[in-house]
Amino acid sequence: AEYKDYDYERENEDLDINGIPKPGTKDSADYNVHTKGIYSEIQYRPYDYFKALVGIRHENHSMFGSINLPRYGIIVNPTGNTAVKMSTGKHFKAPTMNELYWPEDDYARGNPDLEPEEGWHANITAEQSLFDEKLFFEVSYFEWDIDNKIGWAENPNYPGPWGNKWTPSNVNSYEANGFEVGTNIKPIDQLMIGLYYTYTDAEEEKSDSAKRQATYTPEHQFKANLTYWFDFGLTVTTISRYVSDRPAHYLSDTDTKPDYTLSSYWTTDIKIEQRLRDHWILSLQANNMFDDEYDTYAENFTDQSTSVTTMEGYPGAGRSVFFSVSYEY
Repeated sequence: AEYKDYDYERENEDLDINGIPKPGTKDSADYNVHTKGIYSEIQYRPYDYFKALVGIRHENHSMFGSINLPRYGIIVNPTGNTAVKMSTGKHFKAPTMNELYWPEDDYARGNPDLEPEEGWHANITAEQSLFDEKLFFEVSYFEWDIDNKIGWAENPNYPGPWGNKWTPSNVNSYEANGFEVGTNIKPIDQLMIGLYYTYTDAEEEKSDSAKRQATYTPEHQFKANLTYWFDFGLTVTTISRYVSDRPAHYLSDTDTKPDYTLSSYWTTDIKIEQRLRDHWILSLQANNMFDDEYDTYAENFTDQSTSVTTMEGYPGAGRSVFFSVSYEY
């Protein structure tokens, strides 16, 4: 069972050209949302090579009512080193607080009339380990079929002084399918190499519009990780990720080719852990270690001194470094 309670407070005010708050422009609002969830699952293995599971989650949302979310799956093990997994289940995602209550200004606004996303997902995965688990390989195929998918876009129903305001809305349909292949290779006991590739064909369609590639969804993603364990308790892991270009904006609901596309990018993370006296762990992690530049979203920006409007990308997170001390017992 699970209970979550969100107390959401937002506060905003206008700034002058020097970044100083303008008197009398401060505005604030409070919202509360709570959810309750109960989940139960039954697993049954009548034979060594077959397993079935059935689960159901009852979700109650203070704004959107109750819904039952079933999940079904089977696992077949023709050999001790082979597994074939199949599952399907119902999808539910309530709008976030920002999507519902983003404060209205000259450029954007939230949408308190949003409906939750609902639909079904399914996947099938085959896994195989070889050579005493020194080589592991998996391939999977997945499908998503979602109604009321939520996405941000310029909305002509809400004009602003610098163009139409950006607001979230429910896309009529969102369909995606694709596959993932991956392998873990352990040439020696101290070294593990992982390679993963994901292809996603995602399409969205609004009412009375064309079906087109879903915004902000890349077709190609690649991840490579390398982990090395030293005899004195030190572990070093590096992870490199590639994300292909993806559409960020269409001029109209009937366009199938984007007028603004976010470029592809690479990032690399590194994590170093040292274990001391079996219980203490010192960890140092650097995300986006090389401080690569990339964009995550796109938005219209207007120079108020010239009234010139251009679409630009929001930059993703730069380099960040974290240090932690943990104790295990």
